[in-house]
Amino acid sequence: MKQETKNKSLIPNDPCPDCGNPLEFDPGDPGDYETPQEDAALHCSCGFDTNEIDWSCFNYETKQFVRITDAQKTRATKVQKALNKYQAEKHKTAPLKIDDIFEHAPEGDFTWEPSEAGDWQVYNCGESDCPVQWHRIAYALNLKRVKGKRSLEYMSCDSDGDWNCIESWEEGGNDADTEWLLRELANESNDHFASWAGYNLHCFETGNDVLNDFSSRASNEDFLKAAEDMVKYLK
Repeated sequence: MKQETKNKSLIPNDPCPDCGNPLEFDPGDPGDYETPQEDAALHCSCGFDTNEIDWSCFNYETKQFVRITDAQKTRATKVQKALNKYQAEKHKTAPLKIDDIFEHAPEGDFTWEPSEAGDWQVYNCGESDCPVQWHRIAYALNLKRVKGKRSLEYMSCDSDGDWNCIESWEEGGNDADTEWLLRELANESNDHFASWAGYNLHCFETGNDVLNDFSSRASNEDFLKAAEDMVKYLK
């Protein structure tokens, strides 16, 4: 039975006023000449049911409900500032050293090619025709010594299992891009945390978890806490 609430501040996943369980959203039916229109509603398994929905929290671009308080906005701003600071200063990170990378390599010729990449990172492609924008990517490092000459390949792997060589180095070759490569390797751990913090912040602001990284019951507060947890690890 439809119930009138004391205010129109309810949105999906809010706790049910009667039992506390998350409210589920029914978009209703616009109807046609044969079917009567049904208004959108919030309902709960306990029997609570209402049409009083806070549409001011609805993001018409992502088709998601998102309620953000002033306190949450302040916290989100701090996360964004931490990410901006990291991106502005990551070029100061000391590059890894080739000798350190090969420190535990065996004597003589060898080939190390990991069968799996490292932990997933995420990035926003920014392509206007891409419906999801956000994608997973992971990295791996192939090490070799052939006829006494060392080499390495910095590889990426996407969620489809496609591998790509981003950059390579060979002993005695052109070192023009070596410093960039070694700095990227030094920043890989921080890049992992920064990428997920940025994605979680996106989920917080839009309510749209396009990678399905969270459960369907996750709230924007869950996304914000995850972003805050990630930036704590930035060095």
